[in-house]
Amino acid sequence: MQTVTAEWLQSIEVLKDVPIPQLQWMIDNSRHYTLQEGSYLFQGGDALAGTNVLRSGKIRLYMLQNKEMREVATMLPMDVGGALPFSRGAKASVNAVVLEAADVMTLPKEKFREMVASHYELTEALVHVMTNRVRTFTSLQQQNEKMMALGKLSAGLAHELNNPAAAIVRGSESLIKHLKLDPVSFKEVMSMRVDEKDVDIVTNKLFEVLDRKEKPKLTLMQRTEREDEMRDWMDDHKVECSDEIAETFLEYGFTIKDLEDMENQLPDKEQYFSPS
Repeated sequence: MQTVTAEWLQSIEVLKDVPIPQLQWMIDNSRHYTLQEGSYLFQGGDALAGTNVLRSGKIRLYMLQNKEMREVATMLPMDVGGALPFSRGAKASVNAVVLEAADVMTLPKEKFREMVASHYELTEALVHVMTNRVRTFTSLQQQNEKMMALGKLSAGLAHELNNPAAAIVRGSESLIKHLKLDPVSFKEVMSMRVDEKDVDIVTNKLFEVLDRKEKPKLTLMQRTEREDEMRDWMDDHKVECSDEIAETFLEYGFTIKDLEDMENQLPDKEQYFSPS
């Protein structure tokens, strides 16, 4: 197995701006090992051990769908994957089988806290890897879901056209089932009375933010601070699911000032709901 050097790590595109001392820290705190052809780096459902850097070899990432193998990606030398800082994924969602004998370097998850606290550029680089992976996986999932939905729709149409009465009955039962899942939320939605001018205020503000040509480029620390500020603002205003909403709003360039502008232009929330 060839020795990994900090200079070699810096030749990887995603790590090119990470200082040499931080890359050396990564090497010194990682596990270095070789996997033979046919073995697995991990399998679906396994706990992710840490961040993997492939030194040599080839690894196929795939998932089983209807008992058939669906290839997701192929790891090649200089690819980075596995667990990453701030990722919520604790277990592997795919299988990673070795196609050609592979030299792997793995930074254990137990070292993530120290990395985040002391090695900012390395952390930021790996978070960037995570962001790209999420986008790729989301796109793949959306494509897969669309194909599955299209298949189900085709089969459903063929069947339901032969029995429209049964379709009506099943549709009614499905609606009742979904309404029972969250009656409180459904009751709130059904009782809303929103004026057209208030809808226009919200719509105009949304397009104003989305039409901004330049989005702020934030460092990891700046993004974390702004997410915390936006989450606190939403918690103060009793907004549910503030974690997810704050993250999404920040991604699209919203600021607390935008939220305050929208709040100042709208009347009190209570007017949107009819008395129970």
